[in-house]
Amino acid sequence: QNSAELAEKSAEIEKKDKIIDLMAKFINTELSSQRLGIILNKKVEPLQSYKKDIKQYFERKVKMEIEVGEYVRSKSGKIDIFKEKDENYMFARCEKNTYWILDIINHSKNIIDLIEVGDFINGERILDITGDYIHTNETDHNRFYLAKHIKTILTKEQYKRNCYTVERKK
Repeated sequence: QNSAELAEKSAEIEKKDKIIDLMAKFINTELSSQRLGIILNKKVEPLQSYKKDIKQYFERKVKMEIEVGEYVRSKSGKIDIFKEKDENYMFARCEKNTYWILDIINHSKNIIDLIEVGDFINGERILDITGDYIHTNETDHNRFYLAKHIKTILTKEQYKRNCYTVERKK
C-alpha cells in the first residue's frame, strides 16, 4: 500500500473513533457503552446497532411523555412508579430503580393497564384479557373491580427469572 492509501485509511479510522467517542458521551453510561462495544476495542460494527438504539430513543421520547406518579413497566417485567426524568429524557427515575427510557415498554396512571397475559395478580394467573374482563385460573374479574383490589403483582418475566426447575434423573 502506498502512503496515500495508508493516510486515507488512517483518517477514516480516526473519523470513526471520533464518532464512537461522541456516541459514548451521548449515552454516557457504562451499560450502553458495553452494549455498543465501545469501551476497549472501539469496534465499528456495532454502529448500526447504535443507530437503531438512537432512532428508537427519539421515537420513544416523542411517543412517551410519562407523567410523575404514573406506573411504568420495564422490558424485564418490573413495575415501578415514575418520579422524574433526566434532563435529556434518556433515563426514567422511579421509586425503586432508574431505567433507560428504551427499557420502558408501557406506562399508565392505572396499574391494571400494565397487566399482561401470564402475569399473576393476588396469586391468580392471568389467562386472558378481553375488554373489561380479566380471566384468571380461578375466576373472571371485572377489570375496574380488580384494579381497586390489587395487592400483589408478579409479572411473567419475574416469574420466569425466579422459577427453579427440578430436573429428575431418569
